[in-house]
Amino acid sequence: MTDDKTTEPTLDEMAQQISDMEKQLSEMRKAYRDKKYAGIRLAMEARKSADQALQEELKSLGLPRIHAFGQGSVWW
Repeated sequence: MTDDKTTEPTLDEMAQQISDMEKQLSEMRKAYRDKKYAGIRLAMEARKSADQALQEELKSLGLPRIHAFGQGSVWW
């Protein structure tokens, strides 16, 4: 009996392939999310930095702390 290279994979081999593919899919999903939200993450970091610079400037001028819009302040 010859060992043909086109034989069907065993159940264990198939289970291992499925497991490997699931890991690869999980990694790809994470990379996709990271790329998709990179711009938002960058904008949030820039805003945080700008807010900190503003607070430092106001403090140096002796003005009271001003809460950024949407962070718990009521404007009416």
